[in-house]
Amino acid sequence: CVTPPSPSGPEGGGQIALSVSIEDRLSSTQVGFSYRPALHVHSLAPSAGTVDGGTMLTVFGEAFLRSEKIGCRFGGVMVIAGEWVSDSSIRCRTPDSDPGNRTVEVTSNGADFTNDGRVFAYLPRVALREVVPSSAPVSGGTRVTFTGDNLGIYSDLTCRFGSSILDPVSVSDSEVVCVTPSGRAGAAVAKVISFAHEATSGEMALPFLFYPAPLLAAVEP
Repeated sequence: CVTPPSPSGPEGGGQIALSVSIEDRLSSTQVGFSYRPALHVHSLAPSAGTVDGGTMLTVFGEAFLRSEKIGCRFGGVMVIAGEWVSDSSIRCRTPDSDPGNRTVEVTSNGADFTNDGRVFAYLPRVALREVVPSSAPVSGGTRVTFTGDNLGIYSDLTCRFGSSILDPVSVSDSEVVCVTPSGRAGAAVAKVISFAHEATSGEMALPFLFYPAPLLAAVEP
């Protein structure tokens, strides 16, 4: 059966009695059927992520009913189980996809979906090849260049040396220039990463070495 419109309108709720008619014979019993206010999606955060999937997407909207069947539909095909946060937000982890835009709609019953057309952009994966130089003094201040592919398409790139996070000095599609922070002597991990690419950041690690700053003890002759 296809449900008729709610007696209180598309934005209203309420309950009606449901019965079944077969060959003009009406069932002797009735069950309650509940209408819920229509769900709506207002925005997505983040609005872009890697084609590898795994981005934790927060969907903001209204009338999100807490339900075991709450979920997100990507591109009109794939439905991913969601996590209810509040009546105005849920979370879904993005599936993998080809590059391009996908609409994201929400359901609370597994059957009816929003139709608001909010778009999530799947971006090509970032690929890092090398960092030059691959070592620097612990005092910081050394300019280093990361080279790779598709670096310029992410608007929120950061440079990471160990646990230190810094904004890049410059970004192009194939290069990101950063200035090293001060650090402790020893091996570290260097990355160029974005919030949207966080799920696959482990694949982006490059070895980096912080070494003690040289000390001039004497000059001879």
